[in-house]
Amino acid sequence: MVNGHGPFCWGKDAENAVYNAVALEEIAKMAFYTVMLGKTEPIDKFLLDKHFNRKHGSDAYYGQDKGPSTPLKGG
Repeated sequence: MVNGHGPFCWGKDAENAVYNAVALEEIAKMAFYTVMLGKTEPIDKFLLDKHFNRKHGSDAYYGQDKGPSTPLKGG
Protein backbone atom coordinates (compact mmCIF):
# COMPACT_ATOMS: atom_id res chain seq x y z
CA MET A 1 0.00 0.00 0.00
CA VAL A 2 1.12 3.52 -0.75
CA ASN A 3 -0.18 6.35 1.42
CA GLY A 4 -2.88 8.33 -0.39
CA HIS A 5 -2.83 6.05 -3.43
CA GLY A 6 -5.10 3.36 -4.77
CA PRO A 7 -4.00 -0.26 -5.06
CA PHE A 8 -1.48 -1.41 -7.63
CA CYS A 9 -2.41 -4.43 -9.76
CA TRP A 10 -0.21 -6.23 -12.25
CA GLY A 11 -0.76 -8.98 -14.76
CA LYS A 12 0.87 -10.66 -17.72
CA ASP A 13 -0.94 -8.10 -19.92
CA ALA A 14 -3.40 -5.21 -19.50
CA GLU A 15 -6.44 -7.49 -19.56
CA ASN A 16 -5.02 -9.70 -16.81
CA ALA A 17 -4.11 -6.63 -14.70
CA VAL A 18 -7.73 -5.42 -14.94
CA TYR A 19 -8.95 -8.91 -13.99
CA ASN A 20 -6.69 -8.80 -10.91
CA ALA A 21 -7.88 -5.27 -10.05
CA VAL A 22 -11.54 -6.33 -10.18
CA ALA A 23 -10.79 -9.36 -7.99
CA LEU A 24 -8.98 -7.12 -5.49
CA GLU A 25 -11.95 -4.75 -5.34
CA GLU A 26 -14.35 -7.62 -4.63
CA ILE A 27 -12.12 -8.96 -1.87
CA ALA A 28 -11.86 -5.47 -0.35
CA LYS A 29 -15.66 -5.13 -0.47
CA MET A 30 -16.09 -8.47 1.33
CA ALA A 31 -13.56 -7.41 3.98
CA PHE A 32 -15.33 -4.08 4.46
CA TYR A 33 -18.73 -5.74 4.92
CA THR A 34 -17.23 -8.26 7.32
CA VAL A 35 -15.82 -5.47 9.49
CA MET A 36 -19.15 -3.60 9.32
CA LEU A 37 -20.88 -6.72 10.66
CA GLY A 38 -18.55 -6.57 13.66
CA LYS A 39 -16.49 -9.65 12.78
CA THR A 40 -12.99 -8.56 13.70
CA GLU A 41 -11.45 -11.61 15.37
CA PRO A 42 -9.15 -13.69 13.17
CA ILE A 43 -10.29 -16.94 11.59
CA ASP A 44 -9.25 -19.99 13.59
CA LYS A 45 -5.99 -21.52 12.31
CA PHE A 46 -7.59 -24.98 12.16
CA LEU A 47 -10.22 -23.69 9.71
CA LEU A 48 -7.66 -21.83 7.60
CA ASP A 49 -5.45 -24.92 7.39
CA LYS A 50 -8.42 -27.18 6.59
CA HIS A 51 -9.47 -25.09 3.59
CA PHE A 52 -5.93 -24.51 2.37
CA ASN A 53 -4.97 -28.17 2.61
CA ARG A 54 -8.09 -29.47 0.89
CA LYS A 55 -6.86 -27.76 -2.27
CA HIS A 56 -3.09 -27.61 -1.80
CA GLY A 57 -2.15 -30.24 0.77
CA SER A 58 -0.57 -33.62 0.12
CA ASP A 59 -4.04 -35.25 0.33
CA ALA A 60 -5.84 -32.54 -1.68
CA TYR A 61 -9.39 -33.49 -2.61
CA TYR A 62 -11.06 -30.32 -3.88
CA GLY A 63 -10.73 -29.13 -7.48
CA GLN A 64 -7.68 -31.25 -8.12
CA ASP A 65 -7.06 -33.47 -11.07
CA LYS A 66 -4.11 -35.78 -11.34
CA GLY A 67 -2.84 -34.15 -14.55
CA PRO A 68 -0.15 -31.46 -14.88
CA SER A 69 -0.59 -28.30 -12.85
CA THR A 70 -2.35 -25.43 -14.62
CA PRO A 71 -1.86 -21.88 -13.29
CA LEU A 72 -4.94 -19.89 -12.31
CA LYS A 73 -6.12 -17.20 -14.74
CA GLY A 74 -5.35 -14.36 -12.33
CA GLY A 75 -1.91 -15.53 -11.29
